[in-house]
Amino acid sequence: MSRLIDFLEPQGLITRGDHPLDRRVKVIQLTELGQERLANSEAELQDRCSRAFDKLSRDEIMSLKRILARLVPQAARMMP
Repeated sequence: MSRLIDFLEPQGLITRGDHPLDRRVKVIQLTELGQERLANSEAELQDRCSRAFDKLSRDEIMSLKRILARLVPQAARMMP
């Protein structure tokens, strides 16, 4: 996690600060730029998923969702 934070901070995507009540804790927050990048990434992922699933019928998508929900519960939520 430290490497990831060390990578993101100089890019201006996150800030690292002190916790007001516990000096052992650091508070990590997304910057405005980080929030924009996250929103863009989510929109791009949704667009790619939509284009991929356009090739499937509604019944095929529902079957795939049921299968994915059993294998990886989080994956089914990403599908249209």
